[in-house]
Amino acid sequence: MKKRRSNFESLETRQLLAAGLESCVAADFGVAVPPSSDVFVVGDNRIGESRIAVGMGSDEPAIGYDIALPVLFNPAIDFERYDALQQHGDRIYAIDRNPYSQTSALFVFRPNDEGALEAIAEVPLDFFVERMIVDGDQVLLLGRASPIYYLTTAETTAETVTPGPRVDGTIAVTITLGEETNVVRQSLDGVFQDAHYDDGRLVLTSADYDYDLPDVAGIPPFTWLLRAFELSDAGLQETATIELPYVVQTLLRGNELFVVTSISSHFEDALPDEPAPDDSPDDASGTASRDIPSFRRESSLTRYRFTDDGITEVSSSSLGSGEFISLRVSEDATTAVAIRVDQAPFSQQSIVDLLSFSDDSTDVFETVAFDSFHPSILHADSDYLVLQDWNDDVVMIISLDQTVDLALEDRVHKIEFGVADVWSLSAARLGDSLVVALPWSTSRPADDSTDMRAPTQLIPGAVVTIDLPSAEVVARTSLEGGLLISQFFVIDAEEQRFGFEQYNPAAFTTSRSFQFGRLNANGLFESEHAFTLDEQAEIETTTDHLAVTTSDQLIIRRWSDFENPIAFPLGDPDPVTTAVNDTYSLPTLGEEFLLEVLANDQIVGWNGDAQIVELIGAPQGTEIVRWRSISVPVSALRGVDSLEFQYTIQSGTQTSTATVRIEVISVDRDQIDALVDAVVARAAEDLGVSVEEIERGSVRTDYEATPPIVHLTVSTVDDVAKYTVDLDGQIEQQSVEQRELLVELALRAVDGLGDSITTIHEGDDFWLELTAKDLRPDGDGVYAAFFDLVVPEDQLALTGRLTYADEFGPIGPSNITRARIDDLGAISSEVTHPGNGLQSVLRVHVIAMAAGEVMLLPNQADEVGHETLLRGINEEPPASSIRYVPLGLTILPALVDDPLDIDGDGKISAVDALRVINFLGRYGSLTIDDVLSSSGEVDANGESRVQFDFTNLRRMDVNRNGTITALDALVIINRLGQVTTPADAESIDEIKLVTQIGD
Repeated sequence: MKKRRSNFESLETRQLLAAGLESCVAADFGVAVPPSSDVFVVGDNRIGESRIAVGMGSDEPAIGYDIALPVLFNPAIDFERYDALQQHGDRIYAIDRNPYSQTSALFVFRPNDEGALEAIAEVPLDFFVERMIVDGDQVLLLGRASPIYYLTTAETTAETVTPGPRVDGTIAVTITLGEETNVVRQSLDGVFQDAHYDDGRLVLTSADYDYDLPDVAGIPPFTWLLRAFELSDAGLQETATIELPYVVQTLLRGNELFVVTSISSHFEDALPDEPAPDDSPDDASGTASRDIPSFRRESSLTRYRFTDDGITEVSSSSLGSGEFISLRVSEDATTAVAIRVDQAPFSQQSIVDLLSFSDDSTDVFETVAFDSFHPSILHADSDYLVLQDWNDDVVMIISLDQTVDLALEDRVHKIEFGVADVWSLSAARLGDSLVVALPWSTSRPADDSTDMRAPTQLIPGAVVTIDLPSAEVVARTSLEGGLLISQFFVIDAEEQRFGFEQYNPAAFTTSRSFQFGRLNANGLFESEHAFTLDEQAEIETTTDHLAVTTSDQLIIRRWSDFENPIAFPLGDPDPVTTAVNDTYSLPTLGEEFLLEVLANDQIVGWNGDAQIVELIGAPQGTEIVRWRSISVPVSALRGVDSLEFQYTIQSGTQTSTATVRIEVISVDRDQIDALVDAVVARAAEDLGVSVEEIERGSVRTDYEATPPIVHLTVSTVDDVAKYTVDLDGQIEQQSVEQRELLVELALRAVDGLGDSITTIHEGDDFWLELTAKDLRPDGDGVYAAFFDLVVPEDQLALTGRLTYADEFGPIGPSNITRARIDDLGAISSEVTHPGNGLQSVLRVHVIAMAAGEVMLLPNQADEVGHETLLRGINEEPPASSIRYVPLGLTILPALVDDPLDIDGDGKISAVDALRVINFLGRYGSLTIDDVLSSSGEVDANGESRVQFDFTNLRRMDVNRNGTITALDALVIINRLGQVTTPADAESIDEIKLVTQIGD
């Protein structure tokens, strides 16, 4: 699992993880610890020597998960200040964080006398660091302490769950670097939501939930606190506290604190113990014009000033109504820009207020309004504000200069890039230039054609250069391939040198690359070099080098020698995902085998979910199934004693390759059938019935046993018995139990009209229909049904097309290959109970491949949770209570007809050739296997994405070479040229012309 890339997020989202997780025990962080009792000395600068001496917290287990409470307004956090990798002067500070153990470690590096980078400090931490602040020799680290809290409900008694005391708080660790490394650990009340630091002063924003107060109209009762601290070698000392309504954003500039609060006018009038008032006016008819009240947000900006006596309010002003987006304040705290969206009915405008601050007042210098859905900030500084609307290729450049009174058309400029569906752009400023990353896209012909088969044009991604003073696009540099830029990194703004991280959204791999260069005199990007990045957590650039942290390393690439990176360990090396060799014993029977090769592989969770990405040297027909299994056809096993091939798995950016060895057991169907017949005869004798009264159940062969063993379940009306028999004929009875039949699942063959059939001709298609029946007296019906099925691949081919009966719909994951159905099921949506009647569940499309007798027997699905269910019963019925009815089918030889009669109308005409040509024009030249494979792709409703008439499809392969090409159409044309009617002559000439153009 990749670490959280906080600098890519625009809003901190917290999720409640209490459901399904075990209880976590944590130290009592709700009690503030005096700084003097929490001071530890970590030897000198020798790394690791005194690591155990750092007593971070109690001896109780560390907190396993971060649970933060739902809030009405999340603070607008500047995530660029949350980097876990920072450089200050010649020192590099890196936080190594483990999201599973919820622990961290601080590493500090600096150059030695020879100029080589070396570690000067390592501090292990027993919590997950979420904020790092560096000021000179001091490092302040902040984290949240929010263990899981279990609530007792009506269904959970005190005997089963004992709610523990609620413990919420903030962990603050102050580390002072020097001849000795001092560590001060403190526990602060309240879970911090936002933190701002400036020149020794820290302001924390926290939202405490009051469980004693009821919710008002669904809004949780919060108490928002702003707490100010002074930072020293002894840690944090609290100096002031402010209690406010819903805090949206805080900013600290020297002694000035700016706080944006937002509240709904409706909630403001509601009391905690009263329902929200319904003040909706009535319409002309005397009825309410709306059923729910309006909640209109009002935002305000309050300025505070720190003095020797504490903190005082300087001024407060309204920011207007609507959804507040962000406040940006200049470094000298003299000007600011506030952004909000006015969500008026049937219209929506973005409003930008340019603010100016005097000693005691806040004034609006100018207001800019324009139509917008929901703007995001691409770039903001003291000179310019650049906004992009949501899912739009338009940016607005707004000049923030308050020294002159500019006309609106001179202050606001709009630039359109002509790229559709742009979710998010990236930008960076380089002097007077702004570089913007555009993603690649596609476009259709300019005539607005609605034909989805019309060819599309690929528009490559690009770096667009904008001159900010004139707000004009001066250059556009196209990027090769389908790579997208995720973020810019400024290397040297004066030299207009920068880099950017790229990734390929269309590729399976999650690997990324980094490319750097500069703008030339014409504003075009000139690349100097590009290289692949390891799985990284944070990136930091300077004029000297690129620094990258992975899960266990700090990697430095100097621009002057970028091809020779230097790696430094961050703690112990992480385990790696490793594929492990597999050995299987498989028979030469008419089945395909699904190999679960990932079952014994070493897969590291935080690297990402492992998937199979490549097969090396695999026999023909071997395929990757759902990225996690390997399907091997039985045809690959015939004629060999063993075979080997390799597979590669990928987890994150890590890959590993292992070998699969298959020992082939030569056994045919007749041998297994003979063993099954012997077991049936033995079972009839044991159970005191005739052979005809024995109902054959599932047959499973364990080829891992020596010798291989066949497992067979047989049933009578009263009993169900399980037997095993080895290949030498030794039979053993495993169990016998009484049987109570509750449900029957059966297969029947039907044609396209749904009529039952018992015979089918070779090459024709039909449907296998699953039916269900409730066998209980006065039963209510079958609610859900699941089954497995294996078909002889030399006689039948499953196409993957699937339809459901009117009262049933898809449920759960399933897999249909050419010869196997795994865990296929359906669930009823019928409100009325169908009773004991026969219920049609679903149909699977099949093609008859070869003549002969076929016996098909559905089996119980083996996936956990895929159980057949009956109405009126709250648990799945026992497996022995389900009767699976087999299907016997006769496949007759193909009808003797003219192979050139494509549409089967009994005559050869120009229409037959046109059918082939139309198919080629739409799909191109395809093999029959390709078509079968594409038809197996289904949508969310279980319907095939591609529909074909398979009977006519096979007839299009006139020359029977397995591929539909222009040659098949020419064969028909040549026949028509020999014997034709005058009515076909003109059509033949047109067909020849079309064919020549197509060639």
